[in-house]
Amino acid sequence: MKEILLIPYLDRETANLMVEKGIYYNPQLSQSAPEALEAIFGPKESFNKAKARVTQRAMAKTVQILKEVPALLETTTFGVDIVTSTPANALRTRDHEMWFSAKNFENAATLKSMTSIGGKLAALTGKWNPYPDGQLGVIQEGAYADILIVDGNPLEDITVLGANEKRVEAPERKAGKIETVRLIVKDGKVYKNTLE
Repeated sequence: MKEILLIPYLDRETANLMVEKGIYYNPQLSQSAPEALEAIFGPKESFNKAKARVTQRAMAKTVQILKEVPALLETTTFGVDIVTSTPANALRTRDHEMWFSAKNFENAATLKSMTSIGGKLAALTGKWNPYPDGQLGVIQEGAYADILIVDGNPLEDITVLGANEKRVEAPERKAGKIETVRLIVKDGKVYKNTLE
């Protein structure tokens, strides 16, 4: 029986083919951050840390390929692998992924991957589309108009949306508890309002 090796990074040929075919991509790249290994496994060497180092190098290669094939960023969505994580660690991972993405691909590309690109992908899911009855990304009657009002400009400083350079060492916070996010409206319902 022939073995198949799945390598978790792109080569330029695959990236170009993905652009040509309009493939959506969700790489979850913060695992390639140099500090990730020490933060997760500590300073001591182990079999799992050695395996993670191989993946880390592969993911660093993916970051480089995405910089060399920027058209693929137009179909790259934001996401994190937090299935088995605690709620606090899930938020830390997401916040670090946001920071890592902005550091490597600029804030505007990161914001697009978190919003409009994900919305376009959702629209392609047919009966599984969670937003079948209205437009996304516009503020008008009948649209799914989620609104955030933030102290600061996330195009200049991604941390105003909770992005954090730290991962494991980041302080614990609860969902929706980002002081710079002053108003959160989802599906017409106000979830947070500290503007008054």
